[in-house]
Amino acid sequence: VGFDLTLAGAPAPTTSDVIVDDRGQGWQAGGLSTSWRTSTRGIGSHSYWTYNDISAVPGYNWARWYPSLPNPGNYEVFAYIPAGLANTANARYWIIHNNHYDMVAKNQGFYSDQWVSLGTYYFSDSGGENVSLSDVTYECFLCRTIVFDAIKFSPR
Repeated sequence: VGFDLTLAGAPAPTTSDVIVDDRGQGWQAGGLSTSWRTSTRGIGSHSYWTYNDISAVPGYNWARWYPSLPNPGNYEVFAYIPAGLANTANARYWIIHNNHYDMVAKNQGFYSDQWVSLGTYYFSDSGGENVSLSDVTYECFLCRTIVFDAIKFSPR
């Protein structure tokens, strides 16, 4: 937040967009540190990726993006998917907003250096609201990759 995240091939955010990037303010991650991989691809020339888990086994990797939104309201939520890092067909994004939990599954392998809409949601700005993603994809064990980069919140 507060820095230029323009990337070749990616549309520039508007001034009212709020972007939470991996390693930036509002980013939180956990799991086995030895499982995380890094890449110079993505917003801010960085992203994380890992192999998938078939279920929520001990040590699974996860990340959360907590936005600092200027006002309560409707925001369209986007995930940035860098090219060539992910092939999971079942990235399960949880959008936690206004005391609701919505899950949106995306096939990350379909996208290449683009913002992907996860839908529009009302955020009450009451604290704790976030987008969450884990490496639990329910696909064959360690046979897929999943990427964690930036999440954008655009007022609607």
